Amino acid sequence: MTHSALDDVPGLGPKKRAALVEHFGSVANLTQAAPEDVAAVPGLGLASAEKILRHLRGDAPESDPDGESSPGE
Repeated sequence: MTHSALDDVPGLGPKKRAALVEHFGSVANLTQAAPEDVAAVPGLGLASAEKILRHLRGDAPESDPDGESSPGE
């Protein structure tokens, strides 16, 4: 199995990772997307999208893109 930068985003489960890759086609495309475009992926809101993009762009480490304490989805 190949390691993805999305694997390192805290709190981002496999279903949301798969949905992001399916929607954007690659992590590179996702990294270049606007937060509003990321938030359009089912299951993600604007706050989660901003946290995911900050993590991927190296702007700041975040604890959980969903604001939840449970791991996974």
